[in-house]
Amino acid sequence: MTPIFLVVGSPAVGKSTTAAALARRFAKSIHIPVDALRDMVAAGQALPGPQWGDELIEQLAASRASAVFMALTYR
Repeated sequence: MTPIFLVVGSPAVGKSTTAAALARRFAKSIHIPVDALRDMVAAGQALPGPQWGDELIEQLAASRASAVFMALTYR
């Protein structure tokens, strides 16, 4: 079975750089930046700040779930 890697961590620690480098090591791979999915929100996007509200947490969870679904579909 093809492995799926989910790279998570704090902002600005190199997740995207690490994920892109990891994806390049496989013959068939895709890098799905969760931030790109969040940027697709046309209205009502909750942005991270000093305090994370319920709406932001819900949007982050939905973005991660979408990325996982995309990875499973691609696999």
